[in-house]
Amino acid sequence: MPDVDETRLPGVGTKRDFLTGDRRRIGVISHFNGRRSLLVYDGDDPDSCRDTVELSEDDLRTLAELLLDK
Repeated sequence: MPDVDETRLPGVGTKRDFLTGDRRRIGVISHFNGRRSLLVYDGDDPDSCRDTVELSEDDLRTLAELLLDK
């Protein structure tokens, strides 16, 4: 299981990210207001976020189901 890095973002929430098995960094920001943002980092610069996807509660449930589906 990969190590998860956690960073508090003052006034925003908490960012958690990790390196995948193929050395890609992805993460999630848990905003204080309940929103979640999926983060996809740049493959050439792991400190640079390439894309952010805002997820509603319904989106989160659907994504979790898809990821956990066997």
